[in-house]
Amino acid sequence: MAETKTDSSSGGGGMGGAMLMWGIDKALAGFSALGNKKDVKNAKKSINADFQNKVNNLLTKKDMDEQNIERKVNEVQNQTNIQTKTILKDIMNEKNQLISGSGFAVADSTSVNTTDMLAKHNSTIQNLVASRKAEEESLTFNMNQSRDALIEDRDRQLAEMDAIPTTFTGGALGVDLGF
Repeated sequence: MAETKTDSSSGGGGMGGAMLMWGIDKALAGFSALGNKKDVKNAKKSINADFQNKVNNLLTKKDMDEQNIERKVNEVQNQTNIQTKTILKDIMNEKNQLISGSGFAVADSTSVNTTDMLAKHNSTIQNLVASRKAEEESLTFNMNQSRDALIEDRDRQLAEMDAIPTTFTGGALGVDLGF
């Protein structure tokens, strides 16, 4: 009778060889995960630094936009004030010229002109205030949306980093048991 030998290294190892390979694979994954810890920590620092940079840029943009709104408001106010002063000066000159020749009828037409001019001035100022408020609300809304998008992006990136195993058990078993 011939004796038959089974050698696990010749490919007929069956379950024992597969288990050994699985164990080696898991051990390598576990040790490999240990090397991730520093990389993940550095990546998280980088993500947070990038987030802070973007927030700072957003705040700088907000400040610049607020200054532009204020500058536009001041320009319109100055133009309105100059126009109002010019109109008042013209009305007073006209009134002074006409009073010397026409009497009381001039005073009535001058007061109508003054009333119309003041109504126009008040309307312009009211529109300016409403426009300013609308621009500030729009700016605040856009800033909040941008901030929220930055937070979501940062949180997503941090979650991706948290999914990378950094412990032996996390790499070997897919469950981080802290060692």
